[in-house]
Amino acid sequence: MTHFDGRRFLVLAYPAQGCLNPSLIFAETLIRVIPNSQVTFVTSLHANRRLTTTKQSSLPNDNGANNTSNLSFTPFSDGFDDGFTIDDIERQVLEFNRRGSQAVWEILEAARREGLEKEGTNTKLVLANTFDELEPEVIRVINNKFNLIGIGPLIKSTSFKGSDLSQQSSVDYIEWLNTKPKTTVIYVSFGSISNLSKRQMEEIGKGLLEFGRPFLWVIRENVKDNNNNSELSCRKELDKLGMIVSWCSQMEVLSNESIGCFLTHCGWNSTLESLASGVPMVAFPQWTDQWTNAKLVEDLWKTGVRVKPNEDGIVTSGEIKRCLELVMGENENGVEIVRSNAKKWQNSIKEAMKEGGSSEKNFINSMTNVIY
Repeated sequence: MTHFDGRRFLVLAYPAQGCLNPSLIFAETLIRVIPNSQVTFVTSLHANRRLTTTKQSSLPNDNGANNTSNLSFTPFSDGFDDGFTIDDIERQVLEFNRRGSQAVWEILEAARREGLEKEGTNTKLVLANTFDELEPEVIRVINNKFNLIGIGPLIKSTSFKGSDLSQQSSVDYIEWLNTKPKTTVIYVSFGSISNLSKRQMEEIGKGLLEFGRPFLWVIRENVKDNNNNSELSCRKELDKLGMIVSWCSQMEVLSNESIGCFLTHCGWNSTLESLASGVPMVAFPQWTDQWTNAKLVEDLWKTGVRVKPNEDGIVTSGEIKRCLELVMGENENGVEIVRSNAKKWQNSIKEAMKEGGSSEKNFINSMTNVIY
């Protein structure tokens, strides 16, 4: 593919973990597939600060310094330099769009001054973090209007293994997981943006205790709760049964053979990572596309079940226990069907991601389309 040599690309990433991780992998894939290519990675100052370093590469500081030879970072302020929560999302999206557009324009102008051609062209295609076998009907329908190509799942980076955006060591929780029997641990995480109420957190804790299996629960530090910031009333009991952490490397956890279920908000990236790991899900959607993803998990792919909130919008401890029973309980037929489907999709993802698989072919063909 030497005919691609010397190309330059700009990747603009939305500053949420579920967007940053696949965007970094996309940038890495460009560098791997297209020899001598240069990628400029653009995101917010806050997200840029959270990117970690590895032995293989040195990721950026706020000024974009310490870049790899083929990957440079150009952060900009989106007005939320200390991060944002779901309560800020409407204003944050508007500011990110406005300031991000300005940042991209400035980068392109700087490139023009360096002598690069300034050429405006219409969008030829849309690259999506999915793959042909996962959503064939969706891709077919969208292709009636847009040329959409699945190049995913963009779920694992070999060079940026720290891209879960934290410096925290994984030694403690991985060692703990390694002491547990196969498929016995519940992994609980609701992403990097959503904030659950204190009442809902209490119900989750009680549901885990009622089900009685070990769990690894990610509760982010400094999570804003408008109702009550006090510790969970059942914290002591929870600490005896499971482990609560403020962060974890999600793919590292999901790929551990002790994990039997993922209690998840069903963000798209988390959903793909669970499918790729062959882990059944209890879908606990909060907003945006998560409701659609949860429906796909339960009704189309049949790799899990959806929780049902009560009339107050709360998912009770009993409902959480019910769902966990369906994917990890004693009903061997039902549990085996879900686990078998999860394994099937895990194998499909391996096929799509392998060298010469559908996703790699789509990626190479799409780059040919864009460049020529």
